[in-house]
Amino acid sequence: MQKFNLVCLALCISLGSFGQKATPKFKLTTKGVEPIVIDLDTLTTPVIYSQTMNWIKHHYKESENVLKTHVQDELIRIEGYQENAWHYKATGKKYYFDAAYALQIEIKDNRVRLKYEPGQFWSTKPKSRTTYTYTTFFKPNGDPTPMYAEGKKEFEASMNNLVLSWLKFLRSEKPKDDW
Repeated sequence: MQKFNLVCLALCISLGSFGQKATPKFKLTTKGVEPIVIDLDTLTTPVIYSQTMNWIKHHYKESENVLKTHVQDELIRIEGYQENAWHYKATGKKYYFDAAYALQIEIKDNRVRLKYEPGQFWSTKPKSRTTYTYTTFFKPNGDPTPMYAEGKKEFEASMNNLVLSWLKFLRSEKPKDDW
């Protein structure tokens, strides 16, 4: 009986995860951030567009300032700022950095292509612009810079957390019924 229960449990777990696609993730390279494509087959193009506009209003304090371009049901471009996007350690002390970014959301046939462009990094203490860019995470030959390895992972996580926030809002918010 226990074997039967274990087999049933394993079957349910495998069937439950079958068909679920992992969300693609942004990856930082020496050339910048590679775009990602996400299939949203349960949402229509107009719903994706309107819910993305609603997410911007909810996610950003001054949404009218971050919204740079929008074409109905096709394209949305925002420019934002991520606090404590990454850090590195030196002489036993952690140095934190904020990051400006641009996120472009292209909508087509219930799919989206997301393009993330890293912008200027800012030191958090004192608050000042730095000479660091995303290329800081790499040596001239393209290898990762060991000193910034943890920072690169954190920066990628901050980019991907933005996508997860958007997707969570997109999938949980229902269009208002006009009745």
